[in-house]
Amino acid sequence: MQLLTSLTLKENELTKLAESLAIQNKKGIYLLEGNLASGKTTLIKAIAEYLGSTSLVTSPTFLIKQEYDHQIYHYDIYQKDLQSLLELGFLEEIEKEGWHFVEWGMKN
Repeated sequence: MQLLTSLTLKENELTKLAESLAIQNKKGIYLLEGNLASGKTTLIKAIAEYLGSTSLVTSPTFLIKQEYDHQIYHYDIYQKDLQSLLELGFLEEIEKEGWHFVEWGMKN
C-alpha cells in the first residue's frame, strides 16, 4: 500500500498527479483522507477525467456512493460505522471491478 501525505496542489496540477500515480492500469481501492473541503472530490474529478470519464463528478456525501462511467466508483463513508456499511452492501460494492475511491476510508 502506498500512502501520500501532506500534498498541497493547485487544481491545475491534479492531472499531473493522476499521471504520476500511474493509476490508469491499477484498478483497485484507494482510500482518501483529508480535512473537510480539502479537495478529495476535486482530486477524484481530475483522476476520472484522466481515466476518460465524461461523467459529472460530485461529492457522494449524502448518497454514500456515486458511480461514473469507465468503472469508477466514489464513496464517502464519513458518517457510517462498519455495521451500517455492511448493511448497505459495501463489501459487495467494492468487489466490483474498477477504481474505487473511498473518502474517509481510514476512519473506519
